[in-house]
Amino acid sequence: MLITFFLWHEHFFGKSGIIFVLYFKRHQEIYYEKLTAYHNGNVVAWVDFFLDGIIEIANGSGFDGR
Repeated sequence: MLITFFLWHEHFFGKSGIIFVLYFKRHQEIYYEKLTAYHNGNVVAWVDFFLDGIIEIANGSGFDGR
């Protein structure tokens, strides 16, 4: 969440920042799995998940980012 708020604060997301939170909610089980992996040292799994979310939002996959 802090990453999302930081990116929103720096104007990378605009209104899409809220949509990114919905991505986490939609994939909540995977979110927790990747977050646990991050805490266990697997940073790459978390970054991959985060970037997948950005791609999904950018492509408009089920989200209305306008």
